This record gives sequence, structure tokens and C-alpha cells, in this order.
Amino acid sequence: MRSCVQFKGKCSKWFNLKRGVRQGGVLSAVFYLVFINDLLRQLDESPYGSMLFNLRVSSTVQADDIALISTTSKGMKTLIDICQTYSENWGFRFSSAKSEVLKFCSSKCATISQPLKLYGADIPVVTSTKHVGIILNAECKSMSRTLNACRILRATALSVMKSGIHPSFLNPLTCSKIVFQMCYPKAMFACELWYGLSNTELTMLERSHKYICKIIQGLPARTRSDKCTSLLGWLPVECYIDKCKLQFFGRLCRMDNNLLPKRILLLRLLEFRNKCVKKQDGFVPDLIRIAVKYDLINFVEDFVKSGSFPSKAVWNRYISTSITVFL
Repeated sequence: MRSCVQFKGKCSKWFNLKRGVRQGGVLSAVFYLVFINDLLRQLDESPYGSMLFNLRVSSTVQADDIALISTTSKGMKTLIDICQTYSENWGFRFSSAKSEVLKFCSSKCATISQPLKLYGADIPVVTSTKHVGIILNAECKSMSRTLNACRILRATALSVMKSGIHPSFLNPLTCSKIVFQMCYPKAMFACELWYGLSNTELTMLERSHKYICKIIQGLPARTRSDKCTSLLGWLPVECYIDKCKLQFFGRLCRMDNNLLPKRILLLRLLEFRNKCVKKQDGFVPDLIRIAVKYDLINFVEDFVKSGSFPSKAVWNRYISTSITVFL
């Protein structure tokens, strides 16, 4: 592979790339997947990864972010050694400074007996970290994530308004569409996976949501909150999160049956339906609650029984209609 540097319309001499891929290249992602595929196979074939019934879930990968999952310290050490050996054989290094350990357990669990190491350096044990833009907490606490979402929502909305998208110059409905499309996906990123939000957290998100509605319309701070959202036709923030979860469920259901995310979803649904555990947390219990709330539980049951599910357009239409009827 060869590259050159373009500056002021002129190109330098071509030079060979001996390591890495071209930044922004069309084939760069494909080349990276080919390069890293053997490592992912080794991790998947290792008996030390986490198991979900008959599915081995030892590593989750998004681009160059790799998360290793194991139920024991010995298993995690083995997975780290596999990654280290692979990197040494192929002439690259994982970043020790960016590597962290999260231990998901109750507060009474014993600490890790021996520190986990990467290239001889200890990997720090933390209680919270960010993976592919999602804040993970070892104690499954979500307050810091909610505070971060509120802060991002307010900051990005104010930044957009200061750039000239303001009710003094544009129609408030136009402003609302621009702000909603630019700010909410960033602030509410991965809200499909949020679960167990307390009333306090929902109130915090709703206050930020209504604050944005007021500044979009140039309304005074003491304007009634219920009126400011209805004027724009915006849903409450809880309904927005519920809608994202239902749409995410639809995307999972329409996946190919051989893909791991869909197989995990099916196992978790069957686990919940047959009450295999005393208490189940995560996406599936929240999904069932939301489906019952909006009278969409029949679609979930039909999917579990027969595997059938509506198309994207039909499912989105059902979601919008059900939320409107609920409100």
C-alpha cells in the first residue's frame, strides 16, 4: 500500500506504508477486520470466556475497541495473554494506559487476588469506564451517566443556538428539528441500553428536555413546562427513550438468525419467559415492561413463538401510534 501527502493542491512523492492503514481509506476498515479476525477467533475458541447457556461471549469488539469478558480472574488473565501473544507475533501493541478492569459483583465479593498485567504493567481496576461511548459502572449505578447526558444535552443545544440557529432568525419549528437531530442522538447515545432509571434520573432528564424546548422558542424561564413541549409536538423524554428501545428491539429481530446479538436476545427472552433466574436485569425486562405499557406485548410473544416480526416501516408505525394513544 502506498500513500502521499497533498498540500495546497500539490502531492509529495509516493511512499510505502509498512504498518497500519490509510486514515479514512475506503478499504481501511476491511483490511483491519482481516488483520484482527484471527485474534477474535482465538478468543472465541478459548474455554475461559464467559458463557451464556451454550453461547460463548468472550469478547465484544467495535472497531479497535475490544472488551474481554470472563467470570474468573484466571480466565481473564488467559484472555489477556492471548491478546498479548497475538500482538507480539504481528508487531503491534495494545495500549496499557487505555486498558482498564471492571469487576461486576456485589460489594461483598472478594477483590482480585493478583493484579492483571499487560506487557508486565498492572492494569488498573476501576469502578467506571467508557466503552465505545457508553459509560459502564461496575456497581450498575447510572446516576453519573444521567448527569453526563443532561450536561451534553444542554451544552450542545446552547452551542447550536449560538451558531445562529435561533428563534430570532428562524421559525421555532425549524430550530426544533435541527436541535433535535443534532443534539439528542449525541446526548442520549445508547439510551436503548439504559435500564432501571430512577424517578430522580427521569426528572433530571425531563428538566433538561423542557429547558431546551424553552430556549428554542425564546420563552421565559417561568413558562409552564407542559405547554412548551406541546407547542413543538415533542414527546416526553421517557417516551423518547422507550421509542429508541422499541426500535432497537426491531433491528435485533430483523437480524439474520446466525448473528450473535440475535441469538443472545432469544436466549434472554426465553430465560425471562421461563423464569430461569430469580431476578433478571438489563434490556429484556425493560423491553417487556415497555411493550406492556404501550400494548405491544403481542409482537414480542409472536417473535418468541414463531420468529415472525413486522418490517421496519410497519413496526415504526405501530410504535408511533401506540405512544400517541398512550399519551
